[in-house]
Amino acid sequence: MWNNNMQKGSAIYFAIVITSLIMAIALGLSTLLLGGFGILQGSVKSAIAFYAAEAGVEHILFEDKTCAGDINCLQIAAASWGLGGVVTLSNQATYSVDVKDPGDCVGAPFCALSTGIFQNVARTIEVTRQIFLLPCGEEIDVALALDMSDSIDDSDLVALKDAVSTGPVNFIDILDPTPAGTHMSVVIFQNLATIVEHLTGNNSNLHTTVDSLGFGGPPPSGFGGTNLQDGIYDSTQIELANPGDGHDRPDATSPDYLILVSDGDPTNYLDPNVDCFPEHDHAEGPAEPDPSYKACKQAARDEALAEAVAAKGNGITIFVLGVDIVGTEGFTAAENEDLLRSIASSPAHYASVDDYSVLETALANLCPAP
Repeated sequence: MWNNNMQKGSAIYFAIVITSLIMAIALGLSTLLLGGFGILQGSVKSAIAFYAAEAGVEHILFEDKTCAGDINCLQIAAASWGLGGVVTLSNQATYSVDVKDPGDCVGAPFCALSTGIFQNVARTIEVTRQIFLLPCGEEIDVALALDMSDSIDDSDLVALKDAVSTGPVNFIDILDPTPAGTHMSVVIFQNLATIVEHLTGNNSNLHTTVDSLGFGGPPPSGFGGTNLQDGIYDSTQIELANPGDGHDRPDATSPDYLILVSDGDPTNYLDPNVDCFPEHDHAEGPAEPDPSYKACKQAARDEALAEAVAAKGNGITIFVLGVDIVGTEGFTAAENEDLLRSIASSPAHYASVDDYSVLETALANLCPAP
């Protein structure tokens, strides 16, 4: 009798232990499953928010085609979407796109942030557009116009020549001019512009010409003002839009390109040659110039822009590299950069370069990677 009761008690004890283990396992599994479900649910929300952000990217890229690269047009378009710039999708996810000002984009003329939100989960995608690429290695005519005004010092000149001719990834070698392929010319401008090398497919001649650029002797030195208008005029009207001179080739088979390198502060213009300040020194010039001086510089800017408009009207594509853009007498850095951006064929044909030490990379980036 006693043994029988002991056996029943043991059976109950083991049943309780086994039941407890099963309950503990079940509780653990349910906790894991609930946690996993929460993670899964969060992943689903994150994915939906990401897809909403992707929809914003597609939307702004569509607007980019309509706006033809105009940043202000893109900003206005994005702000007009949906309700206050926020678009709500059928699944209640939303997206909005913040189109940045050109100066806020690092290494690109256009950038925007597309943010998708779904049930308080947000995901953001950055979209950038690099500068349009030059069809390097093809049958094209390229004029390289270099600002050689007194804003360039000795170290700038060395870096400029490295970028164009003597550096390990210099622009001449990247373009690889040949008689049947790319032709290139070199124009420098100061008070007036000078064509130092006509359009040619002779790689060696181009290297020799650029290597000989220097202060104090021929070709013309870097001392003087900045006649941006004449730099554009000589590069386009004389070189690229003048097939009868024996240098420019028919545009149908050899399209024309101008690459302008400048700091964007013209002080001279053609009328026939107006020098706004004959003894002007960038470093010591008046911080607040008198109205007549600023009006003269404004005329120089207007003439340069008009010359660029005429060149673009002749089918010439203009790339502009703005190097070390700073505020100058009467004009802010932003105004100087806006001028160069307006001269370019579109905002995507303009790139800001910190200083001449990185010009070699900036020029190389104009060509597609081999």
